[in-house]
Amino acid sequence: MKILVPIKRVIDANIKVRVKSDQSGVELNNVKMAMNPFCEIAVEAALRLREAGEAEEVIVVRWTCQWQRNTTHRPCHGR
Repeated sequence: MKILVPIKRVIDANIKVRVKSDQSGVELNNVKMAMNPFCEIAVEAALRLREAGEAEEVIVVRWTCQWQRNTTHRPCHGR
């Protein structure tokens, strides 16, 4: 079995979110982005299944636009 885990980027949990001055949305320029914590849990669960022999391969997918290139990637405990 192969496991596909889609992941999403979000504003880092340690960053204070600021609203744009024109109230049109959230300020994303020069803001640290990170993987969604729930996505981290899903990746970890998929890796555990692979280690237990219940899956052959784990594939992590992230759709990226040019402006999304600064997302922080955290290693999954050396796996």
